[in-house]
Amino acid sequence: MATLCRAYPSEAAARRAIEDLRDRGLPPQGAQLITGGPLHDLRREPVGEFLGRADPDAPVRTFGNTTLQRWHPPGTFAGDPDRQRAGSFADVDSHVVIQHDPSGREHARVAGLDSLEALFSAAGLDEESTERALDELSAGSSLVLVQITEMGPAEAAERLELIRA
Repeated sequence: MATLCRAYPSEAAARRAIEDLRDRGLPPQGAQLITGGPLHDLRREPVGEFLGRADPDAPVRTFGNTTLQRWHPPGTFAGDPDRQRAGSFADVDSHVVIQHDPSGREHARVAGLDSLEALFSAAGLDEESTERALDELSAGSSLVLVQITEMGPAEAAERLELIRA
């Protein structure tokens, strides 16, 4: 069985690639869609919904009535806080693996990095390909992981390349 893993700029593009492979004979359970998103730095992004948006340079008051710019970090355990990313509760495992059962119904599950590494390893990807796939996910791409027995790997790779372009 051959395994292919390709990155797409959006979930929609990845879904089109999977549909095209299915139109060519790949069974519903033959491909998995893996989505993710980049880590955000809250110090660099506008935030707020309830009372309006606050830009990173907006002044905010602290507990001690000191005014700071919103991007200014509150502190850190180690290192220079001005150089570290400010995370949020959204930093939880945000990757989703979507697969289909033989009847075509979609099933989704949240997966962390350890889980994805295990998935890629079980699918037969080498360490370098696994690292590249995880980097693509962290950059905001969606992945298509295909295990092929119904069509030749060259044909599937050609199909995936045509759709990605």
